Amino acid sequence: MNLVSSWRKGASTITMNTSSIGFNAGTWLAVICICAGVTYAGGYFVAMDQAMIALKQKEADWESKSKASKERESSLSGELGRLKLTFLDRERELSEAQTKIESLKRELSQTQTALQTTRQPLLDKISKLELSLTWESAALREAQLILAKKRLIPMEGVELQSPLTLKQVITAKQAFNDIQHEVAAGNFKGLNLTVGYQRLRAIFDNPDLDQLIGLHDAARGQSQ
Repeated sequence: MNLVSSWRKGASTITMNTSSIGFNAGTWLAVICICAGVTYAGGYFVAMDQAMIALKQKEADWESKSKASKERESSLSGELGRLKLTFLDRERELSEAQTKIESLKRELSQTQTALQTTRQPLLDKISKLELSLTWESAALREAQLILAKKRLIPMEGVELQSPLTLKQVITAKQAFNDIQHEVAAGNFKGLNLTVGYQRLRAIFDNPDLDQLIGLHDAARGQSQ
């Protein structure tokens, strides 16, 4: 803007001087060219100044965006780091859980093996007792025979169905009582739910059988 003002003042001075001095056409052409050049130069410098201002504004915008981008990148990097730590924690927890599961599986397998080893002899024993006591009437017959000998009790309608003696029945009942005590103490869990155990219980937990055994013991006492 200062260059344009200076050009205008110079042009006014030249115009004033032309009134007193006669310029030829060439001189006027030179003056016009100079004025045009000065005007062009002034416009160029003005445009350059505006371009520099716009460039500086863009640089400021770029710097602002770059700073925001760096801050965003830093924030994302921090978040990514936290996510990695969380992932590692979850991975470690999963590994520990898998280790515990494997340990529990081994413990369960060992417990099942130990239980099977402990239960099997008792199951075999119960099976043998069950086979030996298929006919409960044999024990009743033996007791009635003893009472008939000692007290002359009539034996109407009684038939011998088994070669077992009452002594064998008493021994078997005592063995089953021992098993019941073990079950009541918490040993051999689940044994009392088996079919064989329930059948033996139905046989031995019988008041009539207990009465006959009592009579047998009383008869033995009298005979002695």
